Amino acid sequence: MTNLLIAALALTQVSAWELKAPYKDNESDKYTVVMKIQDQGQEMAVDMVLERKISKKTDKGFEGTIGWTQLFAEGEQLPDETFEIALKPNGVLKSIKSDYGDAMRRMFLPFFFTYPEKAVAKDAAWTYKDEQEDETDAHKASVEYKVVGEEKVKDKQAMKVSFTMTEEGPSPMKSSGFFWVAQDGKVLKYELDVTGWPVPVAGSVFDAKITGDLVG
Repeated sequence: MTNLLIAALALTQVSAWELKAPYKDNESDKYTVVMKIQDQGQEMAVDMVLERKISKKTDKGFEGTIGWTQLFAEGEQLPDETFEIALKPNGVLKSIKSDYGDAMRRMFLPFFFTYPEKAVAKDAAWTYKDEQEDETDAHKASVEYKVVGEEKVKDKQAMKVSFTMTEEGPSPMKSSGFFWVAQDGKVLKYELDVTGWPVPVAGSVFDAKITGDLVG
């Protein structure tokens, strides 16, 4: 009986995964993204294909681009756009080049998963906090992560990780939700709730529910 109990407990435990940024030179990931945006009491539907391309690994992290195609807002198609980005080694968005100003980094921050420094299993937690040099548009972000279990996403085993993001600064953005991350580090799916979300391309701030699913 004791041996059976030990075996049963072992089956319910989540194994330790060494999640690392999976980015490689000349590799890209596409996500179908659906947003429900609250705009002055009205809900607006936005969907797009969001693509992140990594051009090269550097001694400071990674360089590449992020951009959208097939962007529809309430059924109206809007122009494609692409921006140059730099990532830290742990996957955090370090900077983005844009004609829309510094708030673009804040807009995209919730979409980027921060990888832990060591192997993690169920209930493991880790944090990330912007340094002074990372301050963007008078804001600094802090993020907390916690492994809540394992689930399958499109027949792939994934570690489900909860997160909470807060900011220091005026009218701070807040975000929470989940990432589903495969053992190779690829984010398979995410669900985000964002309040006070700056969207420079629209020249406004919104509350939004966002889901993203890896294509393929």
